[in-house]
Amino acid sequence: MSSEMKSSHAKLIDYPFERDRSEFLDIWLFANCDFCISTSTGPDQLAPIYGRPILYLNASPLGHFTSFYDSSWVPKTEIWEKTGRSLTLRESLEHTYFSKQKYTDAGITLCDLSAGEIKEFVEEFWGELQGSSKDSEATMALHSEFWGILREWSGYQQYHGWIHPRARVSSTWLRKQGAEFLC
Repeated sequence: MSSEMKSSHAKLIDYPFERDRSEFLDIWLFANCDFCISTSTGPDQLAPIYGRPILYLNASPLGHFTSFYDSSWVPKTEIWEKTGRSLTLRESLEHTYFSKQKYTDAGITLCDLSAGEIKEFVEEFWGELQGSSKDSEATMALHSEFWGILREWSGYQQYHGWIHPRARVSSTWLRKQGAEFLC
């Protein structure tokens, strides 16, 4: 983030702009947080060392979400440039890239989540951690379909050999994708 967040909340730390930053504090924060919010950029891998769940937001590619650990994944929205249609799960898995340029070359636009969506996904994750959020049978069926398609993907075994019982994509995100996403 290139600009400081404006908040007077006593428990919010905009760490990149904190004057007391240190290597010790870098580690201490991961060891003492309730959970970590990340975009899957690397330092977040300290959270599992200390047993802290992770909410990944605006993370890509979807097929490589962190399934070996207690985490929830909410990817960037992937849109076909020519049609403006969102990619299906199978298309997303087929077009799994680790550089923005490769998405551009494939005719796919990556769109960041809105501030409202981010708030919604953080609230959902916090509710799950507190035990106050339970999925309906319909949402559990969507998760089952998601995992079924993921298991068919050629990269599944390489990236998802062992699945943590609480590893998932966001239920709210999955419901918002609509039925055509899992076709």
